[in-house]
Amino acid sequence: MLHAEDVLVVNRFGSMVEGREELERVMAFLHGPGGPFHSVSFPPQQLLVSRILNSDMITRHAKWKSLTMGLGDQLAHGSQSPWLDMVSTYLLARNGRAWQIVQHDLHSVDPIDFPLKTKWNT
Repeated sequence: MLHAEDVLVVNRFGSMVEGREELERVMAFLHGPGGPFHSVSFPPQQLLVSRILNSDMITRHAKWKSLTMGLGDQLAHGSQSPWLDMVSTYLLARNGRAWQIVQHDLHSVDPIDFPLKTKWNT
């Protein structure tokens, strides 16, 4: 119930999943028996920033780590780092007294050295 009935999720590879029913099927595959994330414990997300767009809509950006994927959608092994830095962006809408995710975008983070420092790259 965290996700709206018509949720849109875009993973870091650009694959889109639309609707709660489709998302449930995808998550059951990924985290269910035999799925690539079946025995994985993910670290908690860290909230970076939250913005109120209006009284019924907010965005949230969180720092997160996800597993590196290798060939054939298998978890990376060998010399590859097992964890990849991510930013997870949520658009939430009020549904009665509850908030639901209406869109969730995952972004891989490739560090870049800016010639100046900002609040986010210090």
